[in-house]
Amino acid sequence: MDAQVLRPNCSDVIESIRNRLGLPPRRKHDLTSAIKRFCRLTGRKPCDVVADPDQLSRELAKLPRVGLSDGSHRNLKSLFRQAMIKGGVVAVPRRSGALMSLEWQQLLTTIEGAEKYRFSALARYCSERDIRPGEVDQGIIEQYRQDLSNRPLYRRSRAVGDTIRAWNRLRRTPAGSHLQELRNQKCQSHLALPPGAFPLSFQQDLDAYLESLKGADLFGERGRRAVSPDTIITQRRYILSLASALAETGRDAASITSLSDLVAPQAARAALIVIYRRLGERKTGHLHNLSHLLFYLGKHRAQLPDDQLAELRGLRRNCNPRLAGMSETNRRRLKQFDDRINVATLLGSPERFMAEALRRDRGGREEAVLAQTAVAIQMLLAAPLRVRTLVSLQRDEHIVRSRPGPRAVVNLMIPPELVKNRTTLEFVLPPRVVKLLDLYWERFRPRLVSGPGSWLYPGRNGPKNRTSMGTQISETIYDATGLRMHPHLFRHFAAYMILRRNPGDYETVRVLLGHRSIETTVKFYCGMEQAAAFARYDEIIAAHLAEEKNDG
Repeated sequence: MDAQVLRPNCSDVIESIRNRLGLPPRRKHDLTSAIKRFCRLTGRKPCDVVADPDQLSRELAKLPRVGLSDGSHRNLKSLFRQAMIKGGVVAVPRRSGALMSLEWQQLLTTIEGAEKYRFSALARYCSERDIRPGEVDQGIIEQYRQDLSNRPLYRRSRAVGDTIRAWNRLRRTPAGSHLQELRNQKCQSHLALPPGAFPLSFQQDLDAYLESLKGADLFGERGRRAVSPDTIITQRRYILSLASALAETGRDAASITSLSDLVAPQAARAALIVIYRRLGERKTGHLHNLSHLLFYLGKHRAQLPDDQLAELRGLRRNCNPRLAGMSETNRRRLKQFDDRINVATLLGSPERFMAEALRRDRGGREEAVLAQTAVAIQMLLAAPLRVRTLVSLQRDEHIVRSRPGPRAVVNLMIPPELVKNRTTLEFVLPPRVVKLLDLYWERFRPRLVSGPGSWLYPGRNGPKNRTSMGTQISETIYDATGLRMHPHLFRHFAAYMILRRNPGDYETVRVLLGHRSIETTVKFYCGMEQAAAFARYDEIIAAHLAEEKNDG
């Protein structure tokens, strides 16, 4: 018999909790109510929800926040997890009850706020196994991740990732100077050894190449145009990933003395095969980017002979996934906006989020983050920027007002260095954007500032991290509306709305999105007018049928 049939459903869990001895009536009521509310938010009856811990864990992570405050949403999820424990679905409680060793306790006394919470689970885990803080290495943290994966209804990847980031921040303080550096190896295709694992000559060659990308030397390799800081970070990660993949084949890392060793055709092939296997033997855009970088380094850095360049060109050709334009995932996500109600929901969300922040405002950080999200979404709807550009905006540099006062014309002016294709972008911000921006700046932004600067979206020591901003926007929209959006999808949404109203108007899309070439715009968005074409054809058929009926 299928094991799925044997699993209880949420109705069974409710009955189990009601019949449990020794549980106070009030506690029973809270736990069963949490199950019922979870089922309502997911649009099902308790009897239709199978109590499968893994499936429930995935659903709980994406549970909509319709009509719930942040606190109520967190309480609901916590009560639901406890209900699964009390109902016998999950046999192991979330938190370890192990006592924390003295050394871990002393380390935690140097940490404040949320950072201490992120460490507590790891501290108990290690105390239980007699592991001291200075002994925690990559192997231990990966075993910790693996052990958590066996605990259902737990946000494993994010919990471990948060712990690793907090750990590495602690290493930069005197109290944590003795700790070993940890890496978040969630993304297998990006696994990389630290630079120190390779010879000094390789590190120097890598640094010299990255320095050349900055374009500081007028007559150098890229003297005419510098690449963006993000590109430099990405290329550094790619090169270390390729070098580490080559070392994984069995080659001694000490023998990789320069970038020339990495781009030799046989070495390049071996490294790409390792990463190809990590990707599940799939040709992806990431694999193609790595092969392209190898070819570029071979041609411009190592200056390989023509026959070896031909081999690298062949590797690049073989790694090409032959993908053109928008990904299938993004095309599917845009289909949710075939429904006019979903369009209205997204367009109205910034005003609703700001109203919610004002309603709940008690002078805290949580309300300020919600207001910040409202402004970011309103900005993306008016000016569909890439998220890197969005988080780089500063009021003093990029917001230009024609004069003081609420009726001023407000321009958003973005210089080429903040734009992917190095073109200047200028937008006139609509009053609805300016209204939210001014309110956020005066009332909420001061709570988020930790240093000097006029960043619109401040983070620690400068602008907010673009990954954090992306997650903040996506989760807020999904929790409140059920719509799946990420910052870059706002660009596709803008093109979709224009082409649905004006089929074939690629030039407007090109100008709005800042594409240099109309071919890029057509490649990405050709076919979006198909629904409008079908609608026009249907109108023609309907008119023809009406004429036939009248003639008859």
